[in-house]
Amino acid sequence: MKLALKKFLRSPKVIIAELVALAVLCALGATLPQLGTATQAELARWHHGGRFVTALAQVLALDHIFRSAWFLVVTASACASLVVIVFEQVQRLRSQWTQRLSEIHFRTAPLQKDFEREAGGGTASLRCAPSDPKLQIWAERRIGLLGSPVFHAGLLLVILAGALRALFGTEAAVDLVEGETLPPTAVAWTRQSPGVLGRNFQLDCPITLDAVKVVHYPDGDLRELKVRLSLQRHQGVELAELAVNRDLRPGGGRIFLGADFGPVALLEWQSPGGAPKREAALLAETTGRVFEGDSAGPHGLRAYLRAQVSADGTPVDRLEVRVMRDGGLLFTGEAQAGQTVVLHSGEKLVLHGTPFWVRLRGSRDPALGLAYLGFALVMVGAVLIFAVVKVDVCVLVTPMGERERVFVALKPQRFAPLFQERFEQLVRELAAGTFPANPNVRAARGRPVAGGVTAPVARRAACLLPLLFVCVLTGCHPSPSQQARQLIERYNQVVAEAYRRGDVRLVDSVVGPNEGKKLTGLIGVRLDLGLTLDSQLLSLEVTGVEKTKDEMRVQTQERWRYRDRKIGTGEQVGEESLDSYQMLYIFKKMERAWLVDEIRFTSTPQVGRTQTTWVGERPAPHAVAKEAKQQEITPP
Repeated sequence: MKLALKKFLRSPKVIIAELVALAVLCALGATLPQLGTATQAELARWHHGGRFVTALAQVLALDHIFRSAWFLVVTASACASLVVIVFEQVQRLRSQWTQRLSEIHFRTAPLQKDFEREAGGGTASLRCAPSDPKLQIWAERRIGLLGSPVFHAGLLLVILAGALRALFGTEAAVDLVEGETLPPTAVAWTRQSPGVLGRNFQLDCPITLDAVKVVHYPDGDLRELKVRLSLQRHQGVELAELAVNRDLRPGGGRIFLGADFGPVALLEWQSPGGAPKREAALLAETTGRVFEGDSAGPHGLRAYLRAQVSADGTPVDRLEVRVMRDGGLLFTGEAQAGQTVVLHSGEKLVLHGTPFWVRLRGSRDPALGLAYLGFALVMVGAVLIFAVVKVDVCVLVTPMGERERVFVALKPQRFAPLFQERFEQLVRELAAGTFPANPNVRAARGRPVAGGVTAPVARRAACLLPLLFVCVLTGCHPSPSQQARQLIERYNQVVAEAYRRGDVRLVDSVVGPNEGKKLTGLIGVRLDLGLTLDSQLLSLEVTGVEKTKDEMRVQTQERWRYRDRKIGTGEQVGEESLDSYQMLYIFKKMERAWLVDEIRFTSTPQVGRTQTTWVGERPAPHAVAKEAKQQEITPP
């Protein structure tokens, strides 16, 4: 049983399978959004891929690969195989290091030669008595034998560190507002991601976020994000600065500054007869320097907030505010710190301030030192393998009267062709009789360079790994029909919300310039009339998809419910309408994203209501359809 298990773990096929599995898992973990390190926007991508992708992520733990049972099983198997390999290599190292070389050892040497020279040639150490042969054997660069055991021991430590991190490591995150203090408790961290046997993360002392410094490039990309912290230790307050990609070790673990930040709206909802409700609404970045967020108020109220941060990081002094209830827009405008928004229904929204917030990430990794040691051993082992090669040398001089027969052999541990020049130089020196008296102090000539022949099974694995990786990634991609449906559902959802809020900037993520201009005009007309459109998609059927590299045409049948609402009160204006459409969506790929470039009616729309609040006075259904075509009305 023991021998069978050892044979199984030592099998090249098993080892290659383990390496491929580890490579795939690590590549997926580095590519896909992971809990504890990814932003909320990145994690939300799992839900945009459809039900299949979401279910696949849950079943295969694709959003927390390094904490999954799959990763633990693969690392445990790889550790077991490496233990067997390292044990065998240590035994082989001991036998090779103490091996006593003889002439027989060089019979299979790749570099060997016999030649004759005049008797008495060579140095005193290799001159022969009339009837006595002279044999001299030595080894050079014996330390090169350590390369493979050290390399595999480093790999073992790295994989073992990964397994220990998955078992006992912990990742945590918390969002702090300027002036807020983080208590030294585990519950203070809003997101904890401990390992299977790990404990929750907490620091040893309170930390206060004093200030946030933000600087952007002119194009909107983040240039610098830095915070100033106060560590309240027993001996006094200690000031510290923390930037992205740096860590701070206050005790209890390490903390990092994430790239997530933005303004925060300190709000207070007031309603007649009710207790005030205070909330800190965090605004997250959507596009370059534009941040958005929302806040839920009493009686179904919801405020949508937007702010733009200046390139030099000047504190935000005003917010764009939209307050809605049940699909009706009650308020739209700007508010500054200290101002109060009074709604028609009597509720009030007070903006107390707009400081910055940042995300701190905590990490406790008990195997971090082990991982660093493993990486160091891997590099040292690689250097020894490719740059320091043990070479065994044999020189046998046999007297033949007035001449001598010389046998010379050079047996490198690896990369034998690279020692051809060294061997030829050695032969020339022996033939000329200039070989040094003490060969063991002779400096090695002709260093080998990195290289070597890859085993066939390794070559197959190297070809198989990218193929498997591509298969895993493409296996999650939806079919053209599924992709088209997802794009149209997202478009309809975003545009309907833009009509509902009267906020055309929401559509930037789903439409191109052509369609964006149409929507800007249509939503603007409604706002000028003091109206918003509350719409609901009742059914959607994709009837055809034509896709090329940069364009996709999708035909649909849709049913919608529409209601016009008055801004300020949210009351319905006019009658409700149930409409049916046959549509053609033309998507174009712009900056690696599919955006709607144009929308057409492919047949006369079936409009339910006979009177509209802004097109005309009681036109007939066919007149409404004709005017919609003329004005290029785009149903949300």
